Amino acid sequence: MTGVQTCALPISIAVCTVQAKDLRKNVVGSATVDIPAANTRTTAHTATIKTTTSAFTALVHDCVRG
Repeated sequence: MTGVQTCALPISIAVCTVQAKDLRKNVVGSATVDIPAANTRTTAHTATIKTTTSAFTALVHDCVRG
């Protein structure tokens, strides 16, 4: 599980792609996360990413308004 912090316009829904990477920065897994609308600009979320090998880090690859 990894923590995800997003910044979006309040009251907008977003769909984000989160990628897990190994020590060599290879993508070893990814997940799509639905971010619900909120009354604040910054929100925190967690995501579970299935990986093919051990991951070293996870990053938000991109987000689009839903």
